[in-house]
Amino acid sequence: MRHCYGPLLVVSLAFCACKGTEPFVATPTTINVSASSVIFTSLGVTRSIHATVLDQKGDSIPGAKVTWQSLASTVAEM
Repeated sequence: MRHCYGPLLVVSLAFCACKGTEPFVATPTTINVSASSVIFTSLGVTRSIHATVLDQKGDSIPGAKVTWQSLASTVAEM
């Protein structure tokens, strides 16, 4: 009796070689800022601005760190 394992072996190798088994790695692609502009009406007034970092799928990345910077520390701070 003769057995033929060729086609089964080829199918098994094809499934093992397929991509898509790697874990998804979120890559920051977009930053949404809660306000496009902020107007201050008097000295000492504060406003909070929040940023949300999105990945390549458009989902937010929890815990993503955003650093705010100003050349004048009296104007803006984290």
